[in-house]
Amino acid sequence: MSVLTASNLDTHSIDEMTNNISSTVTEISVTARIDYILRFSKQLVTVINDNNVNSFANEYIETLSVDNTTQLQTNVAFLFSSAKLNSIQIRCQIIEQLFSGSLFDPEMPLSTTVIKLTKNSANIISIVIDQAQQLSTEILSELAQLSMTAKNMDLPIHVVLFGSTALTNTIVINKESFENKITVISAANGQIININKLGRSKAYSSVLSQGKTKMLLLVSIIVMLITGTWYGIEKYTNLTFLSESIEKNKLQIIENKTRTKLNVEQNDKVTQLEKANQGLNSNVANSAEIYNSIALVDHSVIDVSSSIALVLPTIANPTDISTVLEQSTPNERLSAVPKQSGIDSETKSYLPTNSTSPQAASIEPVAIIPASYYLEFNKGNAVQMISFNSQNKMIRFKREYADLELHFYKKRVKDKIVFVVTSKVFTGVSEAKSFIANLPENLKSIKPWLIPVNLIHQHIQTF
Repeated sequence: MSVLTASNLDTHSIDEMTNNISSTVTEISVTARIDYILRFSKQLVTVINDNNVNSFANEYIETLSVDNTTQLQTNVAFLFSSAKLNSIQIRCQIIEQLFSGSLFDPEMPLSTTVIKLTKNSANIISIVIDQAQQLSTEILSELAQLSMTAKNMDLPIHVVLFGSTALTNTIVINKESFENKITVISAANGQIININKLGRSKAYSSVLSQGKTKMLLLVSIIVMLITGTWYGIEKYTNLTFLSESIEKNKLQIIENKTRTKLNVEQNDKVTQLEKANQGLNSNVANSAEIYNSIALVDHSVIDVSSSIALVLPTIANPTDISTVLEQSTPNERLSAVPKQSGIDSETKSYLPTNSTSPQAASIEPVAIIPASYYLEFNKGNAVQMISFNSQNKMIRFKREYADLELHFYKKRVKDKIVFVVTSKVFTGVSEAKSFIANLPENLKSIKPWLIPVNLIHQHIQTF
């Protein structure tokens, strides 16, 4: 229901027009003016007065009850409008007062329902509504259409509204809808008020002002929603970035701790190996001892291959060996040369040679690939003991633990050759674990581990 307050009225325009009329036209009774318009016009009648409107409505009702101008009885529906009543409630009250007990559809407009029910009635129908400024534009339009339709069909239906200047304001704002359908009468002198001369601009300004206020409020709400959404997205983005940073820092800390632990373990292994190598180096023979061993050895008692095996751990270079051989007699040099069949295949690869000495060239071994041992197996596991980047260190390690039947292979890691020492290949995992359990404590401390043969094959292929 559309209701306009008195604060939006163009009261000054109405009062000014009323004063002008009063000074130029003879005053006429309001009741007489209403009767005149209802008799000769098709328009809805509205009486406007801000002072004691109820008295005019009551006076008009009294004139209807004592009207002797017609022999027909008058059926009156009197309604006191309120902002709490909606359109359906107003239709129901009007129809129930006029046609008690009749069936009707409250959703249908009054211009349809009242016309339909009046055709079966022999009485004059009068609809009087007080405080009409509380009516919605919808009901005003239905009542105005009812008056015009009844006049065109020559039905005795009269509609009179009493209200304040707020009703005039509603009529002015909706002038296009009510043009030639409503007559406005001043309660002060009974004269007709020309709504075309009222302060329409002020009325519209009031409505436009309300519209601007609503629009401003709507824009403010939209801006607040956008700002809140942007703030929420920004906060969520910051929290996500902070969470990712914390997670990255955690991963970095874990990685650093792991790298530090590995470095410590590697350093411990290197320290242990250096201590083990110090024991080997303390018993290394010099050049004179090598010469004496070759010159004085009794080949009939000691196997030559064993003598060579004893010489292998020395750190003497080929030049030292060549010097010793040149100082010895030919018979001593020849007696020191072992037969080829007495040298094991793996030791041949690491015998020192000197291309400048004919005698040394005569014992130059044929190099073989130590990894051929692993290629004989398609499955199984070996125990990886340790890795060296020095061939001499690897050989000394093998000689120190010769009773463990150790083997080795070479692989390439970042353009560097690494010598990996392992146990023999075990067909079962339990055998390999038993081998680890029986190792000396110093070898257990370097944490040997099981390595599949197929993985060893892949490492060999990198070389």
